[in-house]
Amino acid sequence: MKSKPDTLTVMVVAPGHSIHTKRFVEALLSNRDRVISVCGRNPFPEGRNGFRFFPLLRPLPGSPLVHGFLDRFLDYRAVDRIIIRVASLWLRMLWMWFRPGVVHLLWLDRMANVCLAGGLRPLVLNCWGSDINQHFLPDADPYECELCRQALLGADLVICDTPDIIEKCREIAGTTVESALLHLGVDTKKFSPRPPNIRKMWREMLDIPLDAKVLVSMRACHPMYGHHLILEAFSMACKRISEDVFLVFKTYNIEIYPDNQGYEESLCRRAEELGISSRIRWLGTVPFEQLPDIYALSDIVINYPEMDTLGVTLLEAASCKKRIITCNLPSYRGTFVEKYAKLVPRGDLKKLEDAIVEAVTMPSQASGSLLEEARRLVEEYHSYNRFSQKLKAINERFASNP
Repeated sequence: MKSKPDTLTVMVVAPGHSIHTKRFVEALLSNRDRVISVCGRNPFPEGRNGFRFFPLLRPLPGSPLVHGFLDRFLDYRAVDRIIIRVASLWLRMLWMWFRPGVVHLLWLDRMANVCLAGGLRPLVLNCWGSDINQHFLPDADPYECELCRQALLGADLVICDTPDIIEKCREIAGTTVESALLHLGVDTKKFSPRPPNIRKMWREMLDIPLDAKVLVSMRACHPMYGHHLILEAFSMACKRISEDVFLVFKTYNIEIYPDNQGYEESLCRRAEELGISSRIRWLGTVPFEQLPDIYALSDIVINYPEMDTLGVTLLEAASCKKRIITCNLPSYRGTFVEKYAKLVPRGDLKKLEDAIVEAVTMPSQASGSLLEEARRLVEEYHSYNRFSQKLKAINERFASNP
């Protein structure tokens, strides 16, 4: 058996726009690994010691331009196979040059098949939830499901952050896959209760009274995160609430979903139709470093996705000692969410309305001890440091046993 090297070289193939990519790479760098990052966008344009960036030089699988030409002559699945094979050449060249101890793919899409076609090993697939859950939707594409199945069967390890996602990977693969349970975690030092002046500053910026009750919907601006349903339930709850209450939506991350630019506008129109525009606030781009401030301005974090893994939002909210209202999804079973959040059946707007009314009218001190307990649990089991340590152990295992 080889001895563990002092410094590992890790190749990361990932979507460069995601803050999770940046956090993953930062965890590797904190472990003193050398990182070869192959992304569509450089997560560290300012540069970092031990970090090298290479663009994804490939025609996009599914590209309308490529398919528009080749589809005239071939079945679209044959076209994809050609594109996957061609796209793998660039990654294969980088892999041959740097000989990384392990290759991590973040977000399981066709790039997993590209990595396999290029012979990049050992290959670790990091699933982020929607990349697996989408294959269980009623309109799921059987061909896409087959590509996912091939990727799962070909990987050396699949990392998931909930038992539910591990089970779904097994169902897609049709057999047990080598897997590990590991959550990206949260920086509990950064995400912690903020001083009162931060709360006051942000409320003044958003023209929200200091004594008002504020709910924040923190997920990306996309219908699958149920902001439109939250808006409807909030409107119904407002009729039963005498307190001054506001709902804050964050509209940044919209660039991640370029096919859904009209969603924010539809929410604005609906708020006007419901007569609650004066109670709605919209947050534009906020640097990640200031994200804890958004939790600080809130009293309640509301989460109502169509599908999910153990969303980082839930960990951040608990770490900031904020009350949580969330739909009850299979991915939350066996996690801290079951005990520390108000669970509402998915699609039951009346129950969501009731939960909002209860949370707004409940005295703040009533849940103080529970919030303290939730934060302690997140610190113990879901801290960013814990993630970094476990990730290091996984990488060393592959480096020691190639």
